[in-house]
Amino acid sequence: MTNIILDLHKITKAFGEGHAQVKALNGVDLEVKKGEIVLIMGPSGSGKTTLLSIGGGILKATSGKVILNGSDIGGMGEDILTKKRLSEVGFIFQQFLLLASLTAKENVQVVAEFAGNGGNAVEKSEEILKRLGLADRMNDIPANLSGGEKQRVAIARALVNDPDIILADEPTANLDSKVGHEVMELLREVAKKKGKSVLIVSHDNRIRDVADRILWLEDGIFKEIGKMTTDPVCGMSIEKGANKTTIKGKEYFFCSEGCMNEFKKEPEKFVGNLNQTNYNG
Repeated sequence: MTNIILDLHKITKAFGEGHAQVKALNGVDLEVKKGEIVLIMGPSGSGKTTLLSIGGGILKATSGKVILNGSDIGGMGEDILTKKRLSEVGFIFQQFLLLASLTAKENVQVVAEFAGNGGNAVEKSEEILKRLGLADRMNDIPANLSGGEKQRVAIARALVNDPDIILADEPTANLDSKVGHEVMELLREVAKKKGKSVLIVSHDNRIRDVADRILWLEDGIFKEIGKMTTDPVCGMSIEKGANKTTIKGKEYFFCSEGCMNEFKKEPEKFVGNLNQTNYNG
């Protein structure tokens, strides 16, 4: 039995037609193994959320194969695919997407019921919320919860049906650093102690140390992360290229000649404020 939970093979996704067509993904390959945390980073519009949605069967690829737990989900009917998503995939969304009129427990419970766990949905919901430290908040509606508590409810909802893979879209984007780190430690615990796979897309450099693998997605393709660096002027993550200069034996790379020329005028203005995060692994 293979330990690969999600296998994306030559995935292409195009939006629009003719001259207006845009390829969000262009022949992407990705394997996610059992118990592995994979972090996909990249600029806005790089195709990260599109890739996540295709991996979870929310979007259909224009071409390529999506193998989830050994099953090709590309040709599945919506009824079968919905059941598979509910039982095998847990989604964590950036904006939480909790139902405002339902309590924390009810938000989790409804997912369990949709998956056919109606008989013990209440018990399962209470158990997972208690495990995530929300025993005293399970009867509160989302409006009365903090950002960190809402995200924990969203994680509980993703975990309630004991899925094989968790797909998380910017799970720390709306959280401060302390709560964001706690959320990531929860996901790491799920992966390492429960043997679940976790696929995360994010801009958040603070969560890099939690991942087993970090991939860089840009222009619809994966790029070699060892070739990535940070422009010291604009802070953009870029590939190392022709726009570069050397100061005191250290090379600095830039997204454009404009940033490079600005740096050369007053390098001391930028060197002291360089983003310490690099993409050399």
